[in-house]
Amino acid sequence: MSESDIFEIEDYTTASPLEKFIAALEDQIHQWGLETRGSPLDKNALAQANWTKKSKKLEFLGKSFDLEYHAALIDEKDGAGFEMAEEDLEDKRQIPVAMEDLLDRGNDFMPRGHPLALWYSFRAFLVLTPSETNLMDQSEISTISSALNLSLFNASCELPFLLEIKNKNRAMFTGAIVGGGCSTDFDVVHFNRKQASDHWEISNLSSLLHVFKSKVRSPIPLPVQLSVRLTYAVQFPFPFSSKAVRIGKYSTLPWGCMISPIEFLQLSCSWPIVSEDLVSDTPEYTDLDPLQAPQWSVCPVYNNNPKTSMATTLNGYLKIWDEAMPIGFYLSQIGYNPNEGSSETSSNPLEKIVSHQPEVTNLTKMTGNITGFIDSNVQHEERSRRIREEIENIMAVTFSDDLITPSSTGLGSTCPELDQKMKSCPRNSLVQKLTLAIFHALMVEKEVGVRFALLWKKFIEFLKTHFENMTLLPCVESKHPQLQYSLLQQKVEMIQYCIKCKLLRAGRISSTSIDNRKKSLQESEKSCESDDEFFDAEDDSKEMIKNEDLPEGREKKTDMKLLKFSEKALYIPITQQQPPMTEDMIEAQQEALMNEKAENRILMQSTMLSSDMSAFKAANPGAVFEDFVRWHSPTDFSTENGLSARMTLPGNHWVDLWSTTKAEPVSRQKRVFDDTSVANDIFTEFENLSVDQICKLLTPNIVHEALVTAVNNVSTEDDSLLKMIPISDTIKLSQHDALSMKAVENVADELSTVETFQGRLTWLDLNFSESGDAKEIIKAFNKSFLSCPETIIQGAARGPIAKIILEKINDSAPRRVDENSQKPPYSLVNLSPSNREYILRASVNRPVPVSAKLPQRLYASVTPSEFRMAGAFSSDNTFFF
Repeated sequence: MSESDIFEIEDYTTASPLEKFIAALEDQIHQWGLETRGSPLDKNALAQANWTKKSKKLEFLGKSFDLEYHAALIDEKDGAGFEMAEEDLEDKRQIPVAMEDLLDRGNDFMPRGHPLALWYSFRAFLVLTPSETNLMDQSEISTISSALNLSLFNASCELPFLLEIKNKNRAMFTGAIVGGGCSTDFDVVHFNRKQASDHWEISNLSSLLHVFKSKVRSPIPLPVQLSVRLTYAVQFPFPFSSKAVRIGKYSTLPWGCMISPIEFLQLSCSWPIVSEDLVSDTPEYTDLDPLQAPQWSVCPVYNNNPKTSMATTLNGYLKIWDEAMPIGFYLSQIGYNPNEGSSETSSNPLEKIVSHQPEVTNLTKMTGNITGFIDSNVQHEERSRRIREEIENIMAVTFSDDLITPSSTGLGSTCPELDQKMKSCPRNSLVQKLTLAIFHALMVEKEVGVRFALLWKKFIEFLKTHFENMTLLPCVESKHPQLQYSLLQQKVEMIQYCIKCKLLRAGRISSTSIDNRKKSLQESEKSCESDDEFFDAEDDSKEMIKNEDLPEGREKKTDMKLLKFSEKALYIPITQQQPPMTEDMIEAQQEALMNEKAENRILMQSTMLSSDMSAFKAANPGAVFEDFVRWHSPTDFSTENGLSARMTLPGNHWVDLWSTTKAEPVSRQKRVFDDTSVANDIFTEFENLSVDQICKLLTPNIVHEALVTAVNNVSTEDDSLLKMIPISDTIKLSQHDALSMKAVENVADELSTVETFQGRLTWLDLNFSESGDAKEIIKAFNKSFLSCPETIIQGAARGPIAKIILEKINDSAPRRVDENSQKPPYSLVNLSPSNREYILRASVNRPVPVSAKLPQRLYASVTPSEFRMAGAFSSDNTFFF
C-alpha cells in the first residue's frame, strides 16, 4: 500500500490547547467560589479594608501564567444587593456590581493597594500575569483575551478579569467585565515623560474630556462628573540619630532612626465632585488652585528601609559572629601580636637577611616601590594607633567606678522582670561594663572585627593583671559564681573568687610563725571566729611542732563530748570549703564521672570527705569514727542504737576512708581547690576562643543591654511599643541557653521595628506638637495619622494642620528668582505637584440611544515621569428596548 492510499482521520473530539486553557480558567473560578454580588460600598471602605489574595499557576502557549484573585475583606450589610427602581424599565436591568463601583465616588484616589483597585475602585477582580516573560505579541494578547471573555461567560462570573501585557514595569492591562447582557472593556495607556513638556497638550482636563467623549461615541445627556486631586510631596525635618553617641559619665547606647522613618508627607488637595462646566483646565490656564480645594488630606510615605542604630549595631555583631575568624586574624591587622614574647619570635633575625636574595632592578622602580611602601606603612601605623587609642579610651571610661549606666535608673518601674529573670549579668557589674564597651566599639561600622578582638584581648589582660597583682576586680560583688547568671559572668566571678583565695592564703602565711602556732595550741580551748578560708601547706612544715596529742585547726567548741574520752569536748574543725564551680565545670565533672568505673567515681567524690576527716582528727585527738559521724552526718547516729544501718554495712566507704586518713589541719593539707590552676585555665580558655565562641559567651549580656535600651527609650504613655519588645521570649531563650545567632537576628529585626515606630512618633511630635488653641484638633490628627492610610485635614487649607504644613513648604520649597513672575500652574506656594489625578464619569446609553444606561469612566494620572490613562467603557450587548 502506498502512502497516498493511507486515510488519515482527524479527531475533532480532542480538546485543543486553547480549549484546555479556557477549561482550566473556568475550573479555577468554580473552585474559588467567587462572589459576584455585594452591597454599596461605604466611603473609604476599600482603603481601610484588608485585602486577600489567591493564586494559581497555569500554562498556555508554552508560557507560565499566574492567575490571581484579589478581594477586599468587607463586612456586607444586611439585605445585601442593589434594589432596583420601579420607574424606569431600563433601570430594572441588573448589571454587575463592579460596573456599579465604577460610578462610586466614595473610594476615589485610594492611597494604597493594587493599581487596578486604585484606577477602577474594584472591590474584587481577577488578573492573569505572565510569570517570567513579558506578553508582547499582539496575536497572543488577542487569543488570551478571547479566552478570558469565554471563561467569564461560561462560568457566569461577573468579576473584572484583566490580562497584564507589555513590559511589567509599565503596569499595562487589558480586560473586561461580562454579565447582565452587557460588558465593560478595560484598557490602559502609558507614556514615559522624558521632559516636562511631553504630552502637555493632552495632560490637562480639557484634553482628557475630549478623549473621554470621543471614546464614548454616544451623546452624554448630562455634564461629565469630575473628581480631581493634586498631590504634593512635603519634606519635614527629622532629628537624625547618630551612632557616634557620647561616652562619658552618663553613657548612652545607640538608639533611634539614622534616617527619617517618614520619607515625606503626601499632601492631597481634592475636588471630590465637580461638573465639567464649572471648571476650566487648559494648557494656558487652570482654575485648580490647591488653596481653594474643598478637601485636604495627608498620608505618610514611609521609608521602606529605615536604618536604625541599635539594629545596625547588632547586625555588625552578628556579622563578625558569622565570620567565625580566630582572634589573631583581626589583631594581626593592627600589628598586635597576641603571642608576643614567645619562643617563635626569638629566632636569629640575621637568618632572614642571609637567606634573602635581592632582586636586581632599576633605580626608578626601586625608588617608587620604597616610597609606596613607606606611605602605606605610615598609614597602617596611624590606623593601628588610632584604633588602639579608641579602645583604651572606651575601656578607661566604661570601666571607671563613676560610670552611671542608663539602664540602672528607671528600669525597675518599667520592666522589672528583665533584670530579675534574664540570665545575663547584674546591673553595674564588670560584665555589663564590658558589654557597654563592646557596644561602643561596634558603633563604628568600619573595622568592627578589629575593635572587637582588641577589646576582648584588653579585657583578658585586665583580668590577668588583677589576678597577678592580687587586686580585687571592681564591680564583682558575689562571693562565688552564681549559676543564675550567664557563663561569662560566672567565669568572671570565679576569677574574683580565686583572687580572694590568693589574698587570704598570702595573709595567713605571712602572719604564721612557730611562736604563733604554740600560742594557738595553748588557747585551743577558747572559741574563735574565722572566715571561710583554706591554705596551702607551709614550706617550713618540717620545723612545725608535730605532736599528735595536741589539737590543731579548731574553729568552735560544741556541747558534745568525745565517746572514748567523756571529759573532752568535741570541737568543730576548720575545714576547706566546697570548691565553687561554673556551669561548664559542672558539666565536665558529670561527664568525667559517667565515664569512670564505680570505685573510681567514689574516690573522685571523696576528696572533700577525706579532707574533713583529716581536719576533724587534728582538732579532736583520740576521736573515733562515731564522733565524726555525730558531727558530719547526725542523722546516721543515735544514742540508743549507735551508727545507722547504712554506716554498718560491710565495705562501707566512710569506714575505710576513716581508717586510712591521717590527722592534718587544713594549714598542712593539699588544696582541694587550686585557685591558681583554675584561674589560669580560664585565662587560657579566653585566649584560645575564636570570635564566634566569644560572641556566644557575650550574647546574653549583649541582648539584655539591647532590650534595656529599648525599654528605656520607648514612650511609657503608650504601652503598645513596649509590648513589641520581645522581652518574655528572650528571657525564656536565655534561661535555656538558646540565644543562637538566629534568635539574636530576630531580636535585631524586632528592635528595628520598635526603633522605626518610635522614630515615627518622634517625627510626629516634632512637627505636629499638641499645644496651643488647636491642641484637640492636632491631637485627633496625630491619633489618625499613623494608624489610618489617609487622614482628612479639618478645615482644609484654612485649618490649623494646613497652617503648619504651609509653613514647612515656605521653609523648604525653593524661592522663585523673579517674585513678579507668573506662578506656575497647580503650584502650592512654591511647590509643584508630584501627581495630578483626574477621574471622569458618566452614565451613557451605549452603543445606541435605546441601549441601557451604563457607567463610563476614565482615570488619568500625570507625574513628572509618566502619563497614564485607564479607561472603562461599557456597552449594552443585547440592545435592550
